[in-house]
Amino acid sequence: MEHFIWFVVVISIVVFVHEFGHFCVARIYGIEVQKFSIGFGPALFKFVDKKGTQWILSMVPMGGYVKLYGDDADPSFVDSEKMLNISEEERNKSFYCKPSRQQALVIAAGPFANYLLSFLCFFIVFMMVGIPKLDSRIATVQESSVASVIGLRSNDIIIKIDDQLIEDGTDIKKVLNSGEEEVSLKFLRNNEEFSVNFKLPFDESGARALGITLTPKIEKASVFESLKFSFQHIYLMSKMMLFGIFDIITGKIGIEQISGPIKIAEYSSKAAAQSLDSFIWFIALISLNLGLVNLLPIPMLDGGRLFFYFIEAITNNPIKKNTKIIALKLGLFILVTLMLVALFNDVVSLL
Repeated sequence: MEHFIWFVVVISIVVFVHEFGHFCVARIYGIEVQKFSIGFGPALFKFVDKKGTQWILSMVPMGGYVKLYGDDADPSFVDSEKMLNISEEERNKSFYCKPSRQQALVIAAGPFANYLLSFLCFFIVFMMVGIPKLDSRIATVQESSVASVIGLRSNDIIIKIDDQLIEDGTDIKKVLNSGEEEVSLKFLRNNEEFSVNFKLPFDESGARALGITLTPKIEKASVFESLKFSFQHIYLMSKMMLFGIFDIITGKIGIEQISGPIKIAEYSSKAAAQSLDSFIWFIALISLNLGLVNLLPIPMLDGGRLFFYFIEAITNNPIKKNTKIIALKLGLFILVTLMLVALFNDVVSLL
């Protein structure tokens, strides 16, 4: 039961933010938002705001949606006679009567909102906890490496390379890769200072490595550092997720790696039990995942609709109705298949 509660909390947050992105941009362009629902199925709670939007909390917490006026069908599915006969008032508040650029921005606002939530969550965690860095203290020395040959050991602290002071692990790589082949290195061992001179040639990739791992540490971060690290994490994790998706498609990674709602519920509960910063970090990951997946060019997802707009902008012609119908059916098949695989994997992991 605890797993389920935390699952509902996490999913509700990231889905609300996603749909609120669509909602805000739709309102900016004067599109009437008829419904804003968290979850599907029978309504547990609902109310209507001053602008006529019905806000709904539904029974099945597996997503959500915003219902825009005129968005019951893609523009190419709408009866042209019906469009000619609608009033000016209806035209002004209808999604499908807006320019394609505005429609695309409304669609893109959902994934963008998820990315913004992830960024803010990462920023909060970095401000709360600090940022991960590498100390200048050696954790391990690889066998047969340059470091082992010159006599470096675990717990040695590198303090200077080529007369340049070393404050943390990032300085070591920077100084080595910008220096000469002849290296002068000073280090502390049991509070005693030692010096060693040696040659360290560049490898094929144009880098130089001592053959050591350094001790990780957490340092208090400034606002600027937290912002910088948040951007870096958004980029690196998006890149990692895309490579992961590509590896699954190409068969490098098995489909058993795909997780579903049961696993998310389990991890939600674990993150909440650990600490507040762990829970916020987990929300950031789920939100980033939702934003990225929704940008994939799969029909039925936001990315699929954006891909349609892109094709129409390039060709300067609307995509044929039958082509869209086939694409949407294919997209539905892909999503249902992925959902079934994820549920199967979750059940297998439980058993």
